[in-house]
Amino acid sequence: MTSPLSTSQPYCKYCNSTAHTTEVCTNTANWTAYQPSRLKCSRCTLRGHTSNSCNNPAGKDCAYCLAPGHERMECPQ
Repeated sequence: MTSPLSTSQPYCKYCNSTAHTTEVCTNTANWTAYQPSRLKCSRCTLRGHTSNSCNNPAGKDCAYCLAPGHERMECPQ
């Protein structure tokens, strides 16, 4: 994506739009695609992806205490 040459016009790097600035963009689909490090998986609780694209196998050991039988969100520690 290339930004407009004029800096006096608003520009959104998520939408490639000149109708608004990046800070007020409401297109969350483009926002999360642009900043994957802010995503948090609800399956394994790791950042950088969503549960739809999670490659961690079901029943994985806890990412916090490394014990088998539960996931990080259910960790008793």
